[in-house]
Amino acid sequence: MHPKAPLVSIFICTYNQESYIRETLDSLLMQDCDFNYEIVIAEDKSSDRTLDICQEYARKNEGKINILSRQKNIGLIENFFQGITKCKGKYIAMCGGDDYWTDETKLQKQVAFLESHDDYVITYTDSVMINDNGDEISNTEVGIENLRDFSKTELQKGAFISPRAMMFRNVLDFNEINYSGIFQEDAFLISLLGEYGKGKFLDDIQPSIYRILKNGIWSSQTEIERLFSSRSTFKRLIFLHKNKPEINRYYKDLVHHNMSRALYLSISHKKTKYVIKSYLIGLTLKQNWSKLNLFLNINKDFLSYFFQHKYR
Repeated sequence: MHPKAPLVSIFICTYNQESYIRETLDSLLMQDCDFNYEIVIAEDKSSDRTLDICQEYARKNEGKINILSRQKNIGLIENFFQGITKCKGKYIAMCGGDDYWTDETKLQKQVAFLESHDDYVITYTDSVMINDNGDEISNTEVGIENLRDFSKTELQKGAFISPRAMMFRNVLDFNEINYSGIFQEDAFLISLLGEYGKGKFLDDIQPSIYRILKNGIWSSQTEIERLFSSRSTFKRLIFLHKNKPEINRYYKDLVHHNMSRALYLSISHKKTKYVIKSYLIGLTLKQNWSKLNLFLNINKDFLSYFFQHKYR
């Protein structure tokens, strides 16, 4: 590696985050480490001053910040997977354009661990969740039960890791990844990384900050909408893990669970469109055909809904 080449690429996807992007960039630039790092910003044609602010920071930090600005808005998933291909570092760390880091030694500690532990592909800490006003919602993003190391198999099953708190080896060929139908890029990425090693939770790094915005892509969805979004991601992972029976079965079971939950919620909230959608998907799942009671229940729930409720 060239002496001036970045050892770490910090990757940010940003869109209409002018109120927060300065705090994000300041937290990345405060990192105290003995190696070079770059900041790669995938800016998705914001309609506010986000790009102007990023360009201002790039001018002040010449050679350290690389901005990928779009001619038109292409959406989070396209922006993410096209942008991350530009990361040149041996390691990649991620942060949202409205999130920020609190520990100036974060990169140094994560690199030190990965450099000395070849059997690990990813390191991470936790994040504190705050709202638009900066008030704490939760002191953990992932839950106490997930503040631990993960095996390769657990990573492939989509271990719950805070994206803004993780660093991973740049081992995936993002140019070759088919991300069609993906809505949860973080879980998808973690599952693919599980092919290459284990996950290490580093408890000596202060948590990152995860800002939950009312108009956020994920946070603004209802639980029903999230269940359908997850299904699309899980379907892609079912295909990618088709030669691993345990992983393949795991994601098939998740799809079945999500569609059963979606049918229940749709009926409870009288969402006819989603009742029909979850029912039709349910009919295609092998679990509902292989067990008579499941098949009968899904039909009973569906038919009773239309007997008892009017269309909405």
